[in-house]
Amino acid sequence: MNYFLTHRLYSPISAIEKMMLDRIKIFRKHDQSAVFVTRDYDREVEYARRKFELPQASYLNMFDYFQGADDKTVAQPDPKSMLLHDSIETSQDGLNETFFQNGYATAVVQYRQVDHSINTISYYDQAHRLSSVDLYDPRGWISMTQLLDEQARVQTQLFWDTHHGLTYVERYGFKASGEWGNLSMQLLFHGQVRFFESLEQLFAYFLDDLTEQDAQARFFADRHETAVESLTEMAKPATKYLVMHSTHLDGNQLNIWVRKAVEAQFSGIIVSTDKQAQDLRQLVSLPVLTVPVRYLADAELNRPHVPIGERPEHTILVVARLSEEKRIGDAIQALKLVLRDFSDAKLNIFGAPMAGYAEQRKLLDQVRQLKLEDHVNFKGFRDDLDDIYTQGQVMAVTSKVEGFNVSILEALSYGVPVVTYAIDYGPTTLVIDGQNGAIVSQNTPEQLAQVVTSLFYDQARLARLSTGAYGSAKRYSEAEVWKKWAKIIAHN
Repeated sequence: MNYFLTHRLYSPISAIEKMMLDRIKIFRKHDQSAVFVTRDYDREVEYARRKFELPQASYLNMFDYFQGADDKTVAQPDPKSMLLHDSIETSQDGLNETFFQNGYATAVVQYRQVDHSINTISYYDQAHRLSSVDLYDPRGWISMTQLLDEQARVQTQLFWDTHHGLTYVERYGFKASGEWGNLSMQLLFHGQVRFFESLEQLFAYFLDDLTEQDAQARFFADRHETAVESLTEMAKPATKYLVMHSTHLDGNQLNIWVRKAVEAQFSGIIVSTDKQAQDLRQLVSLPVLTVPVRYLADAELNRPHVPIGERPEHTILVVARLSEEKRIGDAIQALKLVLRDFSDAKLNIFGAPMAGYAEQRKLLDQVRQLKLEDHVNFKGFRDDLDDIYTQGQVMAVTSKVEGFNVSILEALSYGVPVVTYAIDYGPTTLVIDGQNGAIVSQNTPEQLAQVVTSLFYDQARLARLSTGAYGSAKRYSEAEVWKKWAKIIAHN
């Protein structure tokens, strides 16, 4: 079995998890077992799994595993017959019911808007304080109970199986440092009680148990901060690969996850480009293999071509999260220069802001200072970008580092020429100067603007690059990428 490891399945989805879902599809298509494995507790994940059409057999969560969830469903109770009460007050939207007895609220039932299933039941003590909360899985059962202290802090979390048997306990309190935090983690599984000091240790035990059940288990660490530590702490030998979605360097040194993989003697490291593989082989003793993190399905390669002249004129796309290393500010500077020649030029930015929103605020301030409010559009994050690539005549990439850059490949598959800084590794591999786009020197918004301006002036050249973009995308067909995965599978 092939297990791809991350912390959770988000909705909206992030790039790494999206690539993992695509990998599940190609493995299943070639009759290879593939499981999307998540570590973190997330009782709402069932909705995301259905949204992304991930089969139940191809999804496994650590807590579900310990709780015996699988694909079980349990009939939820009727709160009215379960909770003592002499009156009930229902919220206007019908999503909250407050149960009263002798004039005091004893419980509040909260329902999910999506399907009106029970989300939580909060209980109040005789002093009218919140004392405990039952958290229901959408599949029916009480998944977890939180016990609170007099200050409404969570003191204990009790995790239940589908028959309301206790499977896992977390206790919280003041640590020696004086901070409130986790004091103990106790697992009741396979008829034994085990204690753990960290989530990483618990995940390592889970992976060991998978290995015990599946001697052919292969683990692929996609989310490094989630998987690598636990893979190194496993007690049982197993096949382990580190999957690089970005560069292997932190400054001029190997990043911590590569170093840990080397120290633990992983089976190999998977990168997206031959150039990165060549560079990394000079630094590590492990096998380094090349498999692009993104492939293009036949349907993506066979889309009808949209002529460049039928797209919004003088429109530049940026598809990147709003983080400092993406240097989106350089694209904004370049737009200011392009506007000297094309007063109708626009820059449409698709990407989610990072936690803290510092970079987003910085970019918005830059737009205001340059008086570009009518020309720069922040479009936010989109799960599905299928309808945006044909809405631009060129895409700009200004990152500091890239392991691959999925948005470049997707843009090329829609016939969008890409103008990129000379960035290792993906951009300078995907973009072929003069064939499907252009490569300019790093940190040069002026050069970026000069090339974009020249392309806007020369629509015939832009059309040729668009044709080249469509053609160059075929290098990453599903068939070509599968050949690389097949070699890894055959080797183990």
